Amino acid sequence: MPNAPCPMPHAQFPIPKPIAVSLFSGAGGMDLGVAQAGFKVLASIEKDPYCCETLRFAAWLDNLETEVIEADVTNIEPQQLMNELSLKAGELDLLFGGPPCQPFSQIGQKKGLEDERGLLLFQILRFAEALQPKFISIEQVKGLLSARGTNGDKGAIFNLLIAELEKIGYVPRWQVVNAANYGVPQLRGRSGTARNLDQYRQIANSVPPPVAKALAVEIYRSLVCQKYLNCSVTP
Repeated sequence: MPNAPCPMPHAQFPIPKPIAVSLFSGAGGMDLGVAQAGFKVLASIEKDPYCCETLRFAAWLDNLETEVIEADVTNIEPQQLMNELSLKAGELDLLFGGPPCQPFSQIGQKKGLEDERGLLLFQILRFAEALQPKFISIEQVKGLLSARGTNGDKGAIFNLLIAELEKIGYVPRWQVVNAANYGVPQLRGRSGTARNLDQYRQIANSVPPPVAKALAVEIYRSLVCQKYLNCSVTP
């Protein structure tokens, strides 16, 4: 008997979005970028009440199901978060965040780990060890790469972060990028640190190429015209 034809040969089934959790969410800049990249952000954790209001409004505006958790990240137990989000270890695709940069900023006091905010960088380790996400993305100022440790050694904090992540099975990738090269009208250098579990090594070796310089200039001119000159720019 011949095989019966499929009753719905052209049926389209929705492909589930990869899932992510945001730490140190702030007003949601990274959350927005991750969502625009196709992820479903399950939760955004931020302690500032005004930032949380912004996050909630953004979620409502874009009809997102993101849970905004208004709390200090140090007071959250990863296992409790996993229970609330119905997550098992290894199911999360991306853990991302931008911990406070003041202790590492080149224009700050550069206190590093002597500033209690500097220690927050390592909170990502605590969540990564429990959640075991496939990928981790950390955004920081480029001063982190040269920040001195408690022993005074240059770059010691960054090296410690790399070593600790390698201990729990992650392969480090990092690069300093200039935001202006990606269409943002600011000369802002940031160290993007992406890490992935060893079994995903082959799909995490590339950084998106910069957009054309002319495009970045055009975006800047357009923003200036719209905000200050009440005009528009045509290519």
